[in-house]
Amino acid sequence: DPPKPIIMEEDWEYIDPLQAELDKQEQLEDKVKIFNDNNVFIRNTQRYYCMEGQWVGCSAASFRELHGNMPKVEIEGGKSQNWVTWWIENHRNDYQKLDFYPYNINHRPDQTPPTVFNTFTQFKRSGEEGKVTKLIELFETLVFNLAEGNKDCARYLRNYVAHLIQRPWELPETVIGLYGNGGTGKDTFVQTISRLIDDNDYVKTTGQQSQGLGRFNSMLDSCLFCDFNEGEGKDAVEGLAKLKNNSTAKTLPIERKGVDVVAVRHYCRYCVKSNNPSFCIVEEDDRRMFVVLATRYLAHNWSICPEDCSWKGDKPGSMKKGEKGSQWFFGQYYELLNDEEAVNGLFSYLDNLDLSSFNVRKFPKGKAYQENQAKNYKPCIPWLREFISRPIESTCDFRIVNLRNTKQRVLFCPKDALFSEFNSWCMAKNIQNKSCDSEPKFTRELKLVDTELVTN
Repeated sequence: DPPKPIIMEEDWEYIDPLQAELDKQEQLEDKVKIFNDNNVFIRNTQRYYCMEGQWVGCSAASFRELHGNMPKVEIEGGKSQNWVTWWIENHRNDYQKLDFYPYNINHRPDQTPPTVFNTFTQFKRSGEEGKVTKLIELFETLVFNLAEGNKDCARYLRNYVAHLIQRPWELPETVIGLYGNGGTGKDTFVQTISRLIDDNDYVKTTGQQSQGLGRFNSMLDSCLFCDFNEGEGKDAVEGLAKLKNNSTAKTLPIERKGVDVVAVRHYCRYCVKSNNPSFCIVEEDDRRMFVVLATRYLAHNWSICPEDCSWKGDKPGSMKKGEKGSQWFFGQYYELLNDEEAVNGLFSYLDNLDLSSFNVRKFPKGKAYQENQAKNYKPCIPWLREFISRPIESTCDFRIVNLRNTKQRVLFCPKDALFSEFNSWCMAKNIQNKSCDSEPKFTRELKLVDTELVTN
């Protein structure tokens, strides 16, 4: 016999048993979908991962304990089964591996392989909402002053942020170095990026380089922008090699305490900020460090704007000379930075910038870059190569001695004559000679060179 309809005594509502079963099944499917969105099993590590602000791995026992309060599921025969057991046997959401494949749906769709679970989630801001506000002009002003008041450097720094939004899957292989006095906007720049991305998993800030460059570096897992705040000379020397290596690494080994090392795809951009001009080292042939010195104009937020300090590039300036106010710049900047519609408008502006001719790996070398490089550049080495390749008659006073029982020759030169030759060479090539600006320094540097040069 067909099932009889159920009549509720209170309101006499007719309930179709078949429809009730379908509704119950639909509710269960919705519940499974939500659970699958937040829990996954990865085969190659034999671990479960749960979304708890970020993807956290756990063992099978820990996974069962974590979800032990889930209601049981009715199965055939009127029996019930533990939710986790039922989910694992029937609906487990499993993949071969866990990895990080960032994308921007406005510029490229998700290209994650079907056997890989992507830990990246699309940016919360779409780039199609919000409104044009003064925040865009203030951001241009901020970038211009952070970039030494140099239009080329400012354009690169602005496009660098736009590149992060439009092409998060491309590794720039460039480290941003910001230094200058307090109150010049370095922290504001990072906070702006944090508001644009609007996800604490993708933008990280730390005052200790060891947290990102040491053994336990889990903060870099699934990270798109990492800011090392207040870098000092010691940290710069110890961490510079790792920082540069990380900036070009396609994959990065991530180690957590008590967990095996896992290699993940790496798309993190790095920024180092400091009030100390010796916070980073720009080497002779450096192609990684984009270093700029912030102007002091924005630091005078307690007085009158000293001059038209906004970027007169693609957008007209908004901060005019003589404008008064207790916080003529940062006050209104942070007010707009807390406005969701204003931030959405800035995101849309950057998401729609034309980057077709922009190469994030080629940056302009401003004044700060050149000065920092000059402190670490040792021009005596290229000079020495050129000097020993000259014809004998064109060099300074010297004498050549043949080593006994060998075909090798030793060139003896007076130190003062060598130093004079070196200085003339530097002046001719317009090279700042800071590392060897005295005869003792020059001689000491030459002795470190791997060559048999003897001075008298």
